[in-house]
Amino acid sequence: STNILKLAQNWFVQTTVMLSIVFFVRTFIFGLYWVPTGSMEPTMLVGESFFADKLTIWFTPIKRGDIISFNK
Repeated sequence: STNILKLAQNWFVQTTVMLSIVFFVRTFIFGLYWVPTGSMEPTMLVGESFFADKLTIWFTPIKRGDIISFNK
């Protein structure tokens, strides 16, 4: 009984830590986006998915040729 309780507690702590890390990374470091329209063709195709780096914008200026993603 005590062993099962420790196992459940350990599982709960690990799951909570993992979800917190995933939330932090998805919110502040990387984002997964998809291209909804053809406005990015031929660079990116409609329906294509891509990861966007959310940190670079804070440390380097935006320059011509950079791809910028926006949330709805």
